[in-house]
Amino acid sequence: MFLTLQDRLPKELELNGITTMKAANEYLKKVYLLYHDQQFCVKAKIKKSAYIPWIGGDLNEILCHQEERVVQNDNTVGYEGLQLQIPRDDFSIITSVPLFR
Repeated sequence: MFLTLQDRLPKELELNGITTMKAANEYLKKVYLLYHDQQFCVKAKIKKSAYIPWIGGDLNEILCHQEERVVQNDNTVGYEGLQLQIPRDDFSIITSVPLFR
């Protein structure tokens, strides 16, 4: 639908002689959205929220990209053509294979 709006809306604005952001916002509020809502809005069958709380795992763990990398002797890892320096601390991870996010 977004591509449809991207295609249709600029043409609507041009047909109506709209050339400024302010005029476009007015047109959206007073004309276009009323028409759009009449065409596409559907009343909810249930009035209360249909959302349920997430009870699964940690979303920070689930929604991330992970890759294994070997930490070199100079405390760097290679990633997409870059050598990334890992700050040294008391817990060296040299030559281990940690997951990076």
